[in-house]
Amino acid sequence: MNTDIQKDTGLRTPEGVAEDVWLRLAERTDDRWVVRERSSQGEIVGEAHRFADGSKGFAKGGKRGLIVDWPLDAYAGGSFACPVFVCEGASDTASALSVGLDAVGIPMAGACAADMADLLADRHAVVIVDFDEAGERGARKLLSALVPVCASVRMILPPLDAKDTREAVANGATRADFEALAAQAEVLEIGSLVSTGALDASGESQTPARAFDWLSLDELGPGEMPRWVWPGCVARGGITLMTGLWKAGKTTMILHLLRDLYKGTGMVTEPATGPTLIVSEEGPASWAARRAEFELDGRIRYLARDTFARLTKDEWPRLVENIVRTTRELGAELVVIDTLANLWPVISENDAAEVLDALAPLRDITQAGAGLLLLHHPRKGDAAGASFTASRGSGALPAFADILIELRRYDNTNPQDTRRLIHAVGRFEDIPPERVFELTDEGYAELGEREVQSSLTQTDRLTAIIESGEGLTTDEVRSRWTGPRLGRVKLMSLLNEGFTQGRWQRLGTGQKGSPWRYHAKTETHEPPADSPNSDG
Repeated sequence: MNTDIQKDTGLRTPEGVAEDVWLRLAERTDDRWVVRERSSQGEIVGEAHRFADGSKGFAKGGKRGLIVDWPLDAYAGGSFACPVFVCEGASDTASALSVGLDAVGIPMAGACAADMADLLADRHAVVIVDFDEAGERGARKLLSALVPVCASVRMILPPLDAKDTREAVANGATRADFEALAAQAEVLEIGSLVSTGALDASGESQTPARAFDWLSLDELGPGEMPRWVWPGCVARGGITLMTGLWKAGKTTMILHLLRDLYKGTGMVTEPATGPTLIVSEEGPASWAARRAEFELDGRIRYLARDTFARLTKDEWPRLVENIVRTTRELGAELVVIDTLANLWPVISENDAAEVLDALAPLRDITQAGAGLLLLHHPRKGDAAGASFTASRGSGALPAFADILIELRRYDNTNPQDTRRLIHAVGRFEDIPPERVFELTDEGYAELGEREVQSSLTQTDRLTAIIESGEGLTTDEVRSRWTGPRLGRVKLMSLLNEGFTQGRWQRLGTGQKGSPWRYHAKTETHEPPADSPNSDG
């Protein structure tokens, strides 16, 4: 291993990959590996990034391409006995090259199939299929593109019962192991693809038949109480729809939730153990900038995309399948989609049938064990009052969710108010209908139910502020005020009134250099007898 690379940046050559091979595919720049992906003609079309913490990204403006140690040898795949092995991902491709195979790669399951067909036209190819559901589905698309144009196409699973090529090589698989499997594999033709379910009789892709099974209620096992990720708001196995006005703080609140999630503080009662998957409308640069500010780490996985355009109706189910697979593999506890409208393929949000078609696959994410939090915008003109029909579009969307949350400012008349009001209703018990959260220097803190907050008098609020500090001046008290607007003159009057009533103590002379400082009332001090008619 190149120890200088490890010492300088923490970047490591993937396990099962020879370092000299990896450096032919990847280049170190600052804090990341850069893998340049190519067209079938060798043109660099995009850059994939791999960071030291295991996270991945993709350079903005590019598109996904092939992973090739360019130029591909003109004799690679020139005979049946010496095929080109096709892998999924950069590290798998590098692993195959490390044991001496001619190998090329696609960036992810089923991607860039047409480009690969163009690259390998008239060559002999062997596709190594990752041993998981997504790998098998992606292989069907890849094989459908290769079989009509290649000299021969075969399909194998990784040797040594590994889940992918890199794991097989890391466990000791050799070139001979891969070649032995290839020698035994059947040569695929259009007819054999039809018989295996990869294509239908017309040569088009075929969806596997669905399984249906009837169970008695006794076979379902005991019922379970929800396992809260965010108590009262998001539960594992449930779908939460959060609706909030534009710039009302939805993303900010989610960022604080992500920080609290792994500390067990603030908005959550105990830390999460599994990762969180984020599908965001914001680019990787924004999330990279937030890592330090919100103390986020590698347990939060950001979905890198080659474009932020809304998905098509074909791409949407493939993304959901990817999220389901990743949730199962990593044991993810929370999946966040921010925002739904900028991602899903729905053209008419008022079309209930179209909305339900897009929503239906999302249940597979919760069945995989995660809580799903969908962020959405409200209807135009919605500004106040919880109705739980505030989400934009068809009522099929709120009806589909298990928990509905509406996020609003506590005091719409005060843009400086850092409190937020959450209305909630859902299928689970013990969901508080209204709660108030306040953004403090430590993050969002729950203040309690709205009724309790509304019943607090101005003097009650001042008492809480004074008790939260030690010797606060008038200006310091005013800086901590979060209730309805309160002018300085009114504030001074209330502070004086509370002092004369013995609600708190006041020390100082009220003169320059010795401003009045307000302290919580204690049993060991008597309020000093100073003048109530001036302030500092």
